[in-house]
Amino acid sequence: MRRLRVILCVVIAVGSAVPAPAHEDEQSIIPYRWSNPPKTLESINAEPLSGRASVPLGPEGSEEARASTADGQVLVILPAGTFAAHGSDTSVEVSIRPGDPATHGKAPKGLRYEGNAYTVAAVARPSGDHVEPVRRACGGAAPEPACATIDMRIPKRLAGEEPIDGTFRLFRRVRRDWREVSGNAHGDAGIVATLTSFGTYVVAARPEAAPGDPTALAIGIAAGIVIAGGAALALAGRRGRPRKRSKAAPRRSPTPSRARAR
Repeated sequence: MRRLRVILCVVIAVGSAVPAPAHEDEQSIIPYRWSNPPKTLESINAEPLSGRASVPLGPEGSEEARASTADGQVLVILPAGTFAAHGSDTSVEVSIRPGDPATHGKAPKGLRYEGNAYTVAAVARPSGDHVEPVRRACGGAAPEPACATIDMRIPKRLAGEEPIDGTFRLFRRVRRDWREVSGNAHGDAGIVATLTSFGTYVVAARPEAAPGDPTALAIGIAAGIVIAGGAALALAGRRGRPRKRSKAAPRRSPTPSRARAR
């Protein structure tokens, strides 16, 4: 019984060291709108919204502007001069359209799509020509970014479905492949990157636990708890059973030859 108490104490102590899964307060955030939601979110999902902005264009180029989706999941910042003068055109229409990234093919190797794919396009008006941002060196001490940027929101997944390592990466579709774009994730809320070319963008991350990461360790500890607990219960059941007494073998009567010898 003393050994059983020791085992149970160890199980309880180790169990208390396993971190509890984090559950976000669903009321404190705006739910992500998926083009193709996970099955666990299908019943509560709402269709993602698109966005559009008209940027004034003159002889010196375009004015400062912003374009965002109506649901706030993507924001494109366009500093003054993002677009060069284009003939007699007087504006540039920038559009942001959501879509299912799976329609563009598989996710980059070893990764999983995190949210929608968004196609950003710019069309000069009234000509209807597609235009691209002016290529320039970015950075510097200016309070506003020197180049156009895209900020994509990262969806919150349910506990147990979120990316394990939390490393989010941004990709742009180039012909039939996804090409990684250098971006900076701000926490687990979104990722921002320089927009040097328009096209289709998507966020991706690795879904499985890496060897030695905290989640894998927690799973290992939890498994140990289950095994230790099962062993403790088995030991308790074994010790609680009364031992069966073995029946004494019947005494043999002496054979006639042995009886005569006596």
